[in-house]
Amino acid sequence: MQRDKFYGLLNNHSLLQHDTLDELKNVTIEFPFFQLGWMLYLKNLKVTGSIEYETILKRVAISIPDRKKLYHFLHTE
Repeated sequence: MQRDKFYGLLNNHSLLQHDTLDELKNVTIEFPFFQLGWMLYLKNLKVTGSIEYETILKRVAISIPDRKKLYHFLHTE
């Protein structure tokens, strides 16, 4: 995924759709310690109603230092 597209998704959550899931998943595979990539991937899973959301959330939440920010990020439009 190109940097401009990533920032576009970060700034405009309405662009998160089923076809961006694979790209964001690849970002998390390529850069496993990139927390913002994981947060955006989680947001994409939530927006699309994926059944993987709860499982990935439990795995990722322990690596995010400020879970309040994660909660706020996931629950705002």
